[in-house]
Amino acid sequence: MVLALEPGAYWEGGGGLRLEDDFLVTGDGCERLSSYPDDFR
Repeated sequence: MVLALEPGAYWEGGGGLRLEDDFLVTGDGCERLSSYPDDFR
């Protein structure tokens, strides 16, 4: 199974941002498929 987490931030008056994190879930565990950094610095 592939699980996608897609939180969004939206501004009043229009505009926004969606970030997506994808994970492969198997009987042996899960693996992150996305490659962007999580620290946002």
